[in-house]
Amino acid sequence: MDTFRTTGMSFSNWIFYRLADVKLMKAEALCQVGKVNDDKDMLTESLNLVKEIRLRSTAPETTNEIANDSLINPAELERFILLERAREFAHEGKRWFDLMRIVKRTQDATSILKYIGPKLTGDNLQIKKMSVIDALYMPVHQSQIDINPNLTQNPFYEDAESSSSN
Repeated sequence: MDTFRTTGMSFSNWIFYRLADVKLMKAEALCQVGKVNDDKDMLTESLNLVKEIRLRSTAPETTNEIANDSLINPAELERFILLERAREFAHEGKRWFDLMRIVKRTQDATSILKYIGPKLTGDNLQIKKMSVIDALYMPVHQSQIDINPNLTQNPFYEDAESSSSN
């Protein structure tokens, strides 16, 4: 018996992962575990996964961040993986989530500044906003809070909300 979706069911949310995404996620995970456990084999496996992706995509050698494979610095490898993800998934909507993982790991919103383009210095509005972790997330829409009383407003937007209602 054939079953068909009704019109209302045609807008399903499907997430597709490319093989490169899965391999780079694994490389990032191996890097994090290898960094914590000081496991050189995990760091080497992580680097090999990144090299595999770079070979497939014929990445230019000038973008190779790890010059010496025998001396793998976990912090440099982490940066290399994130830069490779930026190149591989440009315009695919994954970059924001990569950056938020960095913030979550470091508990420092400014830790992503080195990954977001030109060097930001001085009295820059982006630096001020990036220094507050809650500012990196959008406000919760009031209709959602009305529906679910367990939701609370993002603290960064609470002051703006109360001053706009006065």
